[in-house]
Amino acid sequence: MYWFEYDEDLARKAIADEAWQIGIERGIEQGIEKGREKEKFEMVKNLLLAKTPLKYIVAATGWTEEKILKLADS
Repeated sequence: MYWFEYDEDLARKAIADEAWQIGIERGIEQGIEKGREKEKFEMVKNLLLAKTPLKYIVAATGWTEEKILKLADS
């Protein structure tokens, strides 16, 4: 039989460390996603400047025609 002593401070620290790590991971994921969106934005802009047909831009990016046309208007 084992006897474990519960240490509330240690338990709180473990929970805080885990929450911190989850926060870091979420932040990294969000940063990567923003980078991908920026990359797509630049690609769409370049494809529009090259007068690429809209259907090819949709296929390449996964963006909707409406989203692409909004970018084209701006």
